[in-house]
Amino acid sequence: MGENDEVFDLEIRQSCKQKVEAIRRIADHLEQELAANNFNHIICITNNMDRLFTMLNDIETAQNRRR
Repeated sequence: MGENDEVFDLEIRQSCKQKVEAIRRIADHLEQELAANNFNHIICITNNMDRLFTMLNDIETAQNRRR
């Protein structure tokens, strides 16, 4: 592994870490909105997350097949 590969890996790791943190912030926000009974707001956000829910279903299906 060369120096460029190590830098690239660090950049990828940092990018992935930032994306995971963003997902956590969205989840925290949705929980706050749910606690405040702001269902229309939650519906608007989750309607824009169809691809995410498809990926989650695919992950769960793959995990269930491994069991």
